[in-house]
Amino acid sequence: LRLFKKINLESEEFEEKLRDSTDDEDVLALLDEAHEELEKARINIENAESAYEEVKLPGTPLIKFAEGNNYLRTAKVNLIAANLKLKQAFAEITRLKK
Repeated sequence: LRLFKKINLESEEFEEKLRDSTDDEDVLALLDEAHEELEKARINIENAESAYEEVKLPGTPLIKFAEGNNYLRTAKVNLIAANLKLKQAFAEITRLKK
């Protein structure tokens, strides 16, 4: 979980830096899409953390553990999608500055 939180935080910081460096509407649209994916990832990470906190006996620890893993898988997909959008935005910014 800590790794996912760290990656999400670093990606959010990178998105803010890119946003501050451009006024181009196409780049801002890409950054908006990345921001949405990062927000979804943050929510999924929080949901995974909540599910993992419920992994205890007696009860249904395997179900909650599997639920937490599913949230992390979804967060991973969100982070990958956000990373792709950030890379596209960065490439577009560097192309515009030439």
